[in-house]
Amino acid sequence: MDNFLLFRNCAEFVIPRPRKALRGRVLLLAALVAVFALSASGSSFAQILNIYDYMIDNADDLGEDAIKLTEAMNGAACVDQKAFRDFTRKASGLAGYLAVTEQALEASEASLRSFSSGKKQDDFADPRIASDLNLLSHEIEWIDGVSNDLIKALQGLKKRPCPEPVTPPPPPTSAPLPPVTPHVVTCAPCQRISDEIERNAKKIASLERSQASLRKYSNLSEPGIRRALKEDDAKIAGLRAQNALLETRLKTCLEQCQPKQTGYIGGGYRGGELGSNSARALGWTLVIGGNAGAGQTWNRYGDFPTFNGDGWSIGGFAVARYYLSPSLFVAPEVGGMALRVKGTNPDGAFSNIQSVTYEGGQIGYSLNAPGATRVNLYVGAAAVQARFNVGIDSRTFFESMSKTLDGWSAHTGIEFQLAPAAAPNWWMGVDYRYSHVCGDIGGDPVGSDIHLVSVTASYQFSIGK
Repeated sequence: MDNFLLFRNCAEFVIPRPRKALRGRVLLLAALVAVFALSASGSSFAQILNIYDYMIDNADDLGEDAIKLTEAMNGAACVDQKAFRDFTRKASGLAGYLAVTEQALEASEASLRSFSSGKKQDDFADPRIASDLNLLSHEIEWIDGVSNDLIKALQGLKKRPCPEPVTPPPPPTSAPLPPVTPHVVTCAPCQRISDEIERNAKKIASLERSQASLRKYSNLSEPGIRRALKEDDAKIAGLRAQNALLETRLKTCLEQCQPKQTGYIGGGYRGGELGSNSARALGWTLVIGGNAGAGQTWNRYGDFPTFNGDGWSIGGFAVARYYLSPSLFVAPEVGGMALRVKGTNPDGAFSNIQSVTYEGGQIGYSLNAPGATRVNLYVGAAAVQARFNVGIDSRTFFESMSKTLDGWSAHTGIEFQLAPAAAPNWWMGVDYRYSHVCGDIGGDPVGSDIHLVSVTASYQFSIGK
């Protein structure tokens, strides 16, 4: 209770009464007047307790500031006169605030006990009253302990003056100057992620300091104290989980945030410069993958009317992409798919496409905006060989013949790098391929237009580096 007087009359030094303490007294007095006014008007305990909660929250904030200053003073190996004056000024202000706060909390506790004892049993229904009485009592003990720690830290700091600095002799004029280290400039998206991580870290540190003080100065068997510690634990766990995700995003962003480059063929210039990205280095990238999907066909067989078919497909492919610039690539490609795409005609004619293989090439472009998911877009064309089985299946006649027919195909697709940090080599995508094949089987003309839509998964890695 007498922390302010003890602090002011310390034998080691004299600390002036802070001017702002008067404003603190006025604000706390206003809060107490509001409590008495609400009580006199017959207002509910909930309204009165809201004011007490506000006072406790402000006391928590003030106590945390005092703890930070105490830790700073205890952590200083030594201080010069200027630093000691700065610490003294700050500690003086906080001591005055703590003294005013402690007196106000004691008055609040006394008034709350008086109000609760004057209420009828039926009116004593707000579950926060007992909790707030405990919190007020523990808050007074905590503020008193924080004040004592602050005083002891400043008294100890005065006993650790720094020695007078020794001015080193000037270096020889002929000695070469050390090289200047250039500043590392990061892009704006990465800076925003870094700032958010730092803000969360400060919140975690503040909550941990508050918990340490609560465990030191409070009765941990009280339900209100245990509930407050549990809530703080949940907040800390949530902030740490959020920071873990942000660290992954920051790592990816830093990998992708590269300086802008110019002069590459087909580099996608914007305003005379190649858009900054995390594209691959120039050279070869091997793509090995698989696909699965569905297909539909329009079939022609002999003199029968055109009929359609549908079914599924599964297969694999290999592509060797050469990056002409960090974004533009060209590549040869090969692949094959097992199909089960069947079609029948009301007159009994049928077709069954059993497999497709292709050899061709593709051209594509990589979108690599910093902080965003990497994307590849491509188109391609190829020669196609399709294994056909056609025939007639009616009640009076059955015929079945098979042959591989040649044709051509064109396709387009998109790929996403879904986990740049955890699995940078794995990509997922969607591909659409149109193929046209024709020829003759058993002397009858046969042809088909094949439409295939597939989901792709691939592993991509640089070679020849």
